Amino acid sequence: FFFLMIRRPPRSTQSRSSAASDVYKRQLEYYSTCLWQLKKPVELCHVAHAALERSLYAPETWICVGNCFSLQKEHENALKFFSRALQLNPAFSYAHCLCGHEYVYNEDWTRAKKCFDLALSYDMKSYNAWWGLGNIYFKQEKFDKAADQFSRALAINPKNPVLYTYLGMTMACKDALEEALMNFENAELLDKGNVLNKFQKANVLVRLGQFDLALKELDRLRLFMPRESPIPVLIGKIYKKLGKVDKAHHYFNLALDLENKENQKIKGLIESLHTQNEFNEDFDL
Repeated sequence: FFFLMIRRPPRSTQSRSSAASDVYKRQLEYYSTCLWQLKKPVELCHVAHAALERSLYAPETWICVGNCFSLQKEHENALKFFSRALQLNPAFSYAHCLCGHEYVYNEDWTRAKKCFDLALSYDMKSYNAWWGLGNIYFKQEKFDKAADQFSRALAINPKNPVLYTYLGMTMACKDALEEALMNFENAELLDKGNVLNKFQKANVLVRLGQFDLALKELDRLRLFMPRESPIPVLIGKIYKKLGKVDKAHHYFNLALDLENKENQKIKGLIESLHTQNEFNEDFDL
């Protein structure tokens, strides 16, 4: 329901407000988070204004406002409004989750974990909280614990492609490459346009020595993200492994021409073409 509304946005400000009113009783906090995920600040602002006009005492209102600030990376302000939602409803599991995510952005792992634990104390079926805990453990490189939390989240919400992607990334870090690939393929069945999943899948295919399949994934990915330097970098590294130095040099130069902060690493890759040494710098998408 929420995604249908987002994909077919009302044309006028008045109809936007009307649409927000229609969904207000249908879990508006999740609708505003959908807009956050899709990076739609104008639509999110309209929803927040409509919610404020309707009620200052509904916790969902302050979730919408907090999401507006979070989208602008004003995490401290976002936390203030999510906390206001919790003042109105201390048992609001989803608000605890959103506070946890903001603390993750600030790399405050202790407070983030406390928020996710509180969310689960009110709702053990909150897959957002299980994912949040898994994300903390993943960032801390505690991959066994991360895999457990992501698996718990998937048991609750098996139709969420992002959960499969993160479990796949975790399995890749544990060198369980076949299991990682299986999770990336499951994510792909649910969302063929997930660019993070495509890039991580290509990385695993490279590690499995399936270079032709990896190149196909990366060629498709370049159509979606032509300005992302990690994609031609990985293509160049594949061609280097295949002994095709001219093609590797071409793609490393393409990456160098893009705006990025990794110029020295890419220059090192180009220099490595003339040596027998592998250059193992990682690049994140």
